[in-house]
Amino acid sequence: MKKFLVSTANVYGYDSDDNLLFVGTTLMDSSIETTLSNTDVRAGQGNQLQYIYYHTAEMNITINEAQFSLPYLALSVGSAITTGAEIWTTETVTVTNGAGTVSGTPLPVSNTTLYGWVNDKNDNVERVTFSGSSFTMSDSTYNGDVCVRYYTTDAAARKVTLYADMLPSTIRLVMEAQLCSSDSTTNRIGTLQVEVPKASMTGAFTLSMTPDSVAQTPLSVRALSYTPKSNGGCTANRPVYAEIREILFDRNWY
Repeated sequence: MKKFLVSTANVYGYDSDDNLLFVGTTLMDSSIETTLSNTDVRAGQGNQLQYIYYHTAEMNITINEAQFSLPYLALSVGSAITTGAEIWTTETVTVTNGAGTVSGTPLPVSNTTLYGWVNDKNDNVERVTFSGSSFTMSDSTYNGDVCVRYYTTDAAARKVTLYADMLPSTIRLVMEAQLCSSDSTTNRIGTLQVEVPKASMTGAFTLSMTPDSVAQTPLSVRALSYTPKSNGGCTANRPVYAEIREILFDRNWY
């Protein structure tokens, strides 16, 4: 039977306590790459090749989620998602004789002074100083609506902090893809599972925001050496990077 591995995989991430961290089902890319370095051992007349020593095996996985995913970014940089954040906001305020009041509570940006930026109907931008939530423009005769930009707190906003000394997270990664065949009337004949027991995020990601596309959320993963629990035997403690499992729906197709 001819078997084909089609489309992208669904991915599942678990922490060390087997809590499900994320599920990715709208991926643009779910690629697996393994590399193996080698060193030639040469000796004798003509520097003959006597042996090839294979070493430095690596397994890298690249995932690109079509949706924006804050959990992906949090895992990449090893930072928890927290609720409540200081944000930039804009608000339409009606000004009378150059004076107006915003509904929120302004915060200082870099020092103790509370600044806001007012954009009037003539598209003039002026930096103003808040007294509490109130401000006064330099033009005391101005009446009408203005757009005010200022720094404040949003209790419902979620944030991830990218620390300068970031340590990426380590997870268990499971990928599930479809196996199909033109030799079967059901087309899809099974599932391919790839399980990486210990996978480290790399901390590297690019959010490509362009005017004619949707930014994908990337997740770059490197497999770490993992030693399964021993059931005895001489090769029981051989470390692994991953297991690839082929699961056929009809096990009697042959």
